[in-house]
Amino acid sequence: MIEDISCKGVAASILMSQLHAMFRTLVALDLPLKQMVDRASRTCCESTATSHYATLVCGRAERDGGVELYTAGHLRPPVSDAKTVFELTAPGPPFGMFCDQRFDVVRVSLERGGTLLLSTDGFTESGISSAQEFGRPRLAELFRHDAFAPPRQLIERCLAELSGFLAGEPRRDDLMIMALRRD
Repeated sequence: MIEDISCKGVAASILMSQLHAMFRTLVALDLPLKQMVDRASRTCCESTATSHYATLVCGRAERDGGVELYTAGHLRPPVSDAKTVFELTAPGPPFGMFCDQRFDVVRVSLERGGTLLLSTDGFTESGISSAQEFGRPRLAELFRHDAFAPPRQLIERCLAELSGFLAGEPRRDDLMIMALRRD
């Protein structure tokens, strides 16, 4: 799971801690991903200020290469299989925003060597201004070029490209990037 909180400071820290605690508790119950996400979102919505919500991607990977994912208001993750690169379907609404929201879980099968790239918008929205952001197309192109590289190399390349793009300018947001590969 990776998430990005809508607010800043102490409120964001509290919400992030709450989300982690909820998911740790629900994972221990061994619920199907859809039920886990539905319960956590409802609890989050009922116990959080209406102006606070999260975007997130959470999932469960299986030994056979199957990956179940839910994307809540977050960037669509790019995926590679043996020969192609594609993006998963459009995300659902932000997490915890609507108390009666039900979520659709997407299932993808990673072939050997297939990779899934997850990142927060702090990566794509980094830049001097909104008119000069790193952007999703640039990240997608990087992924297309390096999708079959080992995950560490893929992430290092993405971070190096972002650093070069920023040319010493500070980031305006936190960022997280993670690659999941089936060997």
